[in-house]
Amino acid sequence: MGDELVKVTPNLDIKLNFPDGMARDIVSAAAVAVMGVGVELVKAGMSAASAVVQAYEETKVRITFYEERGRYSREYIIPTLALYDAVQSARNYINDSGWDDDLRKMALQDVYKILEKYRKR
Repeated sequence: MGDELVKVTPNLDIKLNFPDGMARDIVSAAAVAVMGVGVELVKAGMSAASAVVQAYEETKVRITFYEERGRYSREYIIPTLALYDAVQSARNYINDSGWDDDLRKMALQDVYKILEKYRKR
C-alpha cells in the first residue's frame, strides 16, 4: 500500500493511501479530489485524517475518508466510559441496597473483577 500526504490547508494534511501499482495519473487525480473534499469538510467544521483509494471496477475508483478521532472514540473511548459508568452505577446500587456487609463486599469484589478483566485485555 502506497501513501502520500495531501495538503488541504496550512494546518491540515490528509494521508492518501492507495494500492501498490496504481497508475500515477489515478493517484494524482485522487489527490486533487481529496484536496477538494478536504476543503469542503473544513468549511463544514469537520476533518478527515486519511483517505483510501480502492479500485472496485476496471474503470472506477472509490475514495473512502476516515476520521481517525471518531474511530478511536467508537472503538475505545465510548466503551471505556460506558464500563466506568456501569461500575459507578453498580457501586451506588450496592452501597444503597441495604444488604449485609458480607454480601456488599462480595458484590463489590465481583464488580471490580469485571473492571480488572477489562483493563487487562
